[in-house]
Amino acid sequence: MYKEDNMKYLTEMEPNKTGQTMGLIKEVKKIQTKKGDNMAFITVTDATGVMSGTLFPETYRAHLKVLQEGQLLVLSGKLDNKRGKDKESLIIQKMIPIETYISERENKPITCFIRVTSENEEKFDQLKELLKANPGRSRTIVVDTVNNRKILLDQMYHFNPTETVINEIKKMYGLANVVVK
Repeated sequence: MYKEDNMKYLTEMEPNKTGQTMGLIKEVKKIQTKKGDNMAFITVTDATGVMSGTLFPETYRAHLKVLQEGQLLVLSGKLDNKRGKDKESLIIQKMIPIETYISERENKPITCFIRVTSENEEKFDQLKELLKANPGRSRTIVVDTVNNRKILLDQMYHFNPTETVINEIKKMYGLANVVVK
């Protein structure tokens, strides 16, 4: 899941860059700001190490229900190292229970964008046959540069985006002409 979703282990998080990781909450320390708002400092662990995290008041309120010790979460945030390497803290922007994350991930269809040029437009029928032969929930948008238009292919061309199918499309149209999101 780390590689496919571009997640990083805690020890791989880069300073001052937003990233996504997964970890187990070991400790939650709730405090009040000078203004009286609640926020929290947490300790998160994964297979590579331990890191502290900070939930400022707005984030704290939004994620109060999942902020529990022993909870396995997918965390999005920015690594702050202004106070030095030993005092790094993940400024958390989003927290999702792993069960919810996996469920959303499995149910989210992807979209395949294919740029059609004068050099590859004759492969369109071949593409339609490939998509029909691999039915699924993912849609295809054709960016037709020849006629300067975008076409959302009909539902009968929704496909199952296996690695084999995606590689076949990339072979047909070239790596630079295929984007999968």
